[in-house]
Amino acid sequence: MDRLNDVLAAIAKIKERVPDSLAFQNDEMLQVWVIHHLQVIGEAARGVSQPVRDGHPEVQRPQIVALRNILVHEYFGLNLDQIWMMAQRDLPSWRSRFNKSALGSRSRSIPRESRGLRFRLAYSLRRLERAIQKEVSAKRGHVYRSFFGRRR
Repeated sequence: MDRLNDVLAAIAKIKERVPDSLAFQNDEMLQVWVIHHLQVIGEAARGVSQPVRDGHPEVQRPQIVALRNILVHEYFGLNLDQIWMMAQRDLPSWRSRFNKSALGSRSRSIPRESRGLRFRLAYSLRRLERAIQKEVSAKRGHVYRSFFGRRR
């Protein structure tokens, strides 16, 4: 689930910073920004869990991961025009597909019985923390009494 959110966040970051083709072609920092976030998209797509992959075959995950590998390993041979066209043409469809995957997997991401387990675990940890704090406080009082006599 987190990987899907990483993909959606990277797509949003590209879309918010890239106004038009001319700005992209003339600004090296913008080019690096887009390439970096495309790499993040590919890396996150590689880490999507198997149940999400199986449930959403419409997401072109292998092609996105292959794009990431090209961006990382063929850095000096990249064609900026192709990257721009891909960012304009493919990112909107990726966003809608990953959005559907994220929405579809939210309810399935944590099984109902695990949700109760997570709640019980958090509750138990809070109780344990309180017990430790009480014990530490009691030991401090004991140390105080042994050095200075009875507390007043």
